[in-house]
Amino acid sequence: MISRFRSLSAFLRCLFLLFPVITAAQILEKYPYGQGYYNGGLNRLNEELKEIAKAQSLKPCAEPGERYPMAVLVNPDGRARFVKDFDTLNIQRNKCAYDMSRILLPHLKGWIPAKVDGIAVKAITTVNIVPDVIFSPSRKVMADIILEPNYKKGNGNFHAQVKHILESSLAYNVDRRKVELAVVISPEGKIDDVQIRNTQLSEINNTKLAAAIKSIKGVWRPASVNGIPVRYTLLLNFQQDFNFDIQRESEHRSMPKHQGL
Repeated sequence: MISRFRSLSAFLRCLFLLFPVITAAQILEKYPYGQGYYNGGLNRLNEELKEIAKAQSLKPCAEPGERYPMAVLVNPDGRARFVKDFDTLNIQRNKCAYDMSRILLPHLKGWIPAKVDGIAVKAITTVNIVPDVIFSPSRKVMADIILEPNYKKGNGNFHAQVKHILESSLAYNVDRRKVELAVVISPEGKIDDVQIRNTQLSEINNTKLAAAIKSIKGVWRPASVNGIPVRYTLLLNFQQDFNFDIQRESEHRSMPKHQGL
């Protein structure tokens, strides 16, 4: 049985590594640079959205300007499914576009799996469902210019700060425990929400962890679509590595001390 660490200072010396891990069995948070996710590209995808909307007798939304960023998980076999969306506020603001996405996705069949080292892997991509575009008489659609949120000190710096918070909260030397974090950046450039998903870190208090991450200081440039700031969810995946040095130190502390003769 792995002993619980008795000293925070001793624990910090173990230097656990928590980092995003990408293997064929796991999920890429986005497609590798330069890889397309749909046969025929964005224009063909939007043409199919128009065709499906017509075939399904869908109607334009009552509120102009609605758009919903539909997150899609594309499997190695080319089949796709929805990624659960926890941003209920954005769903309510764009309910018509959201409902439309649920009807459209099952009819889209041209997905291209992402590849890493030539091997097809699971990957997430985002398709903007914009009813104003789907019901536009124009068939050609220009690609949206999408910019992800950017931390002024560097996204790597933010990632390192989150990693430090996680490391400081760990209590057990266990291999391959994982946690997924969803950090929502508002259009105003603030951390709007932090959600802890699929965690295997039993000693972590989710409420306290979320509060600690939300308290990270710094300025964000918000995500934008065609120059318009939008809410954006950053997905961060971490994995814990077993540390032999700290295991030996823990076992040494638990050994009985013998008195000399």
